[in-house]
Amino acid sequence: MKSFHRRLGGTSHQWTKSATNLPSSPPASPPSWSGFDLAGKETAIARLETAAAAPDFWDDPAVAQRQMQQLGQLRQSLELWRGLQSQAADLLELTDLAIANDDNSLAAELASEAGALASALARAEMELTLSGPYDGRPA
Repeated sequence: MKSFHRRLGGTSHQWTKSATNLPSSPPASPPSWSGFDLAGKETAIARLETAAAAPDFWDDPAVAQRQMQQLGQLRQSLELWRGLQSQAADLLELTDLAIANDDNSLAAELASEAGALASALARAEMELTLSGPYDGRPA
């Protein structure tokens, strides 16, 4: 089990502590366009969905189309980050179970899952780094 602990970065106490300190949802924060402001994105989605339900929403098709594109982008981004958050929480929970049960058989699977999650996170971070207010426009 020592090699299992070493591969996963420490003792079971460290893993348990890290898993229990994960927030179930991000803290509320003022709206911003940060990629990590998931609560702000949820608020913006709700606002756009309410606007789209108004009877006069399509009176100005150009504005309505931009708002629907923004809604789609917000939903896609929120889904991506919530999915990554869920995968990380699941991986930590599985790691805690393996450590608590002194189960080395899951070490390879956990390492593989951690690598896949790290790759997905790196891709998402790159997209976030390269995203800005003018990225949706042609050069």
